[in-house]
Amino acid sequence: NLTISAQNTYGTYTEARYGKLEYGIFIPDNYDKTKLYPVVVYLHGFGNNQYVYLDWYRKDIQEKNPCFVFAPRTPPEWADWSGWNDKSLSEPMKAALHVLDSLTNVYSIDKNRLYVYGISMGGEGVFDLLHKLPGKFAAAMSVCGGGQANWAANIAKTPLWMFHGSADNINPPDLTERVYNEMVRIGAKKMRYTKYPG
Repeated sequence: NLTISAQNTYGTYTEARYGKLEYGIFIPDNYDKTKLYPVVVYLHGFGNNQYVYLDWYRKDIQEKNPCFVFAPRTPPEWADWSGWNDKSLSEPMKAALHVLDSLTNVYSIDKNRLYVYGISMGGEGVFDLLHKLPGKFAAAMSVCGGGQANWAANIAKTPLWMFHGSADNINPPDLTERVYNEMVRIGAKKMRYTKYPG
């Protein structure tokens, strides 16, 4: 069972903790427990784990597309979102998924409309999640993330939009492109890659 012990509350956004995992949860305005809502999971990049304002919280967006937003935060010294070479999920990701699954039991969340979005280290976490849990998420987006080419078949089971900048020297575009190229090779249809030059 999930116990949300709020540290700070900003309107319908609440900060809480589960073990070492801190997280924010945004509940749609005028939440109606008789309706089912989607949830967007946001995975931050390395060292960028502070409270962030995301466009999904904006009133105009929430009025058109009311959704929960779950933003888990891992301290930099506590591993990574991606297990990368491991067969199992990383410890922070296991904790984040435990909270996500608990949220879907506590609130009126549509388990068929779970979405995940990650940047940098979080983008790697997106690739890792889609590989290790194919079909759990309805769609995903990765910004300057990446993974391994042999993950492509599992990743292709989830619609994915990948973004990368050509001049990225922290996470080089090859990390995204090797997966994208393999997805093209196997005929994956529900994916897109946007590369920003320079």
